[in-house]
Amino acid sequence: MLVKEAAQELVSQLNQLAPVDTGFLRAALMASTDAMPTLSRANPGVAVPADLGDVILVINGAGLRDTIYLGYSANYAAFVHFGAQGHHGLG
Repeated sequence: MLVKEAAQELVSQLNQLAPVDTGFLRAALMASTDAMPTLSRANPGVAVPADLGDVILVINGAGLRDTIYLGYSANYAAFVHFGAQGHHGLG
């Protein structure tokens, strides 16, 4: 289905944009068919392996009329992508 392929391509692009300092931002990418993920998790400051398995499962399990929400749960994700305090974002 075209929508699922597009969502998976977006996940791939988001994963490539995220910095790899600790990997936490990549690991904080979430998917849902219920609501947009919230920015609620603080960076633990240690390396975190990214596992997109749950994201792909949500995308593949989405029904024909479902909305697929993709977002980060890392509380600093908006600053990385949009910039803040004179720093340019990645997005």
